[in-house]
Amino acid sequence: MHHHVEQQIAIALSGELTFTAGGETRVMHAGDCVVIPPHVEHGGAAGPEGCNALDVFTPPRAGILELPAS
Repeated sequence: MHHHVEQQIAIALSGELTFTAGGETRVMHAGDCVVIPPHVEHGGAAGPEGCNALDVFTPPRAGILELPAS
């Protein structure tokens, strides 16, 4: 579990993702999404077959922008 100043949108692309945001937990499947406002504690775990997810941050997440390009 963690939180950050950016808003986050998590979109499940495939598989299964158990996701908790703001004290509410649900199982996400392909096409499901969740919007996490700034400073809301959240976290997730892949299902038994794994998952692919897309995370979108607004504004862009500072910690990611600071990573070296590869």
